Amino acid sequence: MSYLFGAGQRLLVPAALTLCLLTAPVLLTGCDSVNERGVATISGRVVDSAGTPVGNANVAASAYGVTEITNGQGEFTLSVEVDSSRQQVTLNIFADGYEEMSRTVQASVDHETSVPEIVLQRTEFLVRYELTGTCFGIRSVAYNVTSGTGTNGGSGTFELPWSFEQTVTAPTSPTATAMSATCVGANGAAQSLTGRILVNGQERAMQTNAGTTQISVTVSTLLR
Repeated sequence: MSYLFGAGQRLLVPAALTLCLLTAPVLLTGCDSVNERGVATISGRVVDSAGTPVGNANVAASAYGVTEITNGQGEFTLSVEVDSSRQQVTLNIFADGYEEMSRTVQASVDHETSVPEIVLQRTEFLVRYELTGTCFGIRSVAYNVTSGTGTNGGSGTFELPWSFEQTVTAPTSPTATAMSATCVGANGAAQSLTGRILVNGQERAMQTNAGTTQISVTVSTLLR
């Protein structure tokens, strides 16, 4: 589009500025700049503190009304419409059993921005205690979780094989879990006892002991 000035001179005006001129008041105020609007793509990967991918995590650009779910590899890709060539976008990331966190990235129109790996800290842990072996005498077992908020657990007798599971909500400070078991033998018979602690399905501690009278095992580990 062009405008006629004095002495037959014309000024060529870009289309975007033409729209601004046509929609602005007679005095050209409020049209000092023209924003570029378009779609920016953001991609990344969500893992836990052990580097394991976190699937089904929510990755939300709340200010833009956009939410995506991570796949089994913890990967996500989302697109947001931004009103400038380069703009900050805040992502909120949350998943069941993990602390929520946020990450701010610089997104660009018509460009894919790769976010550095996002690490979520667990807040819930599935702890499994296991005992296997051979015991002919008196059996006792005790297990507990100790954190900054106190200690909780239980005790009793057991029949082999024995196992117990509990879900633990842990603060960000280190939280420990432990199990001890004793088998008091009879008639000098050979005995053996193996204790294991698994956290979220992964073995974290194990001990085996063997003997003919009293044997015991003690295993412990940190949840984080």
